Amino acid sequence: MAKKCEVVYCGRRARFGAPGGDARSCEYHTRSGDQHIQLRRCRSTGCGVLASFGPRGSKRRRHCAAHKQPGEVSMCAKLCEADGCPKKASFGTPGTKTVHFCGGHRSEGDVNIERARRASRARRAAVLATGGAPS
Repeated sequence: MAKKCEVVYCGRRARFGAPGGDARSCEYHTRSGDQHIQLRRCRSTGCGVLASFGPRGSKRRRHCAAHKQPGEVSMCAKLCEADGCPKKASFGTPGTKTVHFCGGHRSEGDVNIERARRASRARRAAVLATGGAPS
């Protein structure tokens, strides 16, 4: 069972605490100096930055951008499925929501799904900005 915030009657899940310690409070009751305990930090000595790079094929983040090792790739975005390609995947089959390849390795008929996502987000934001009236 998940540990709860130490503040009486809060009931939220504890995710923050002292660096190197256990989680003791929720995001609303953090103390100065507390860190998000469950997020992985860079393994380099003395670096407290959130890790975002790791070995290709792994799900574990190990290093930040400043300390990434040779062969480590960004774990924040899905990468191109072509062998050895380190680029971000943006293209996929029409009618699906999953990306598989970068622009250089896309197949005939693949569409830019990332561009469609950005356009959809922009349309939603415009509707919210105008108070719900479509433009």
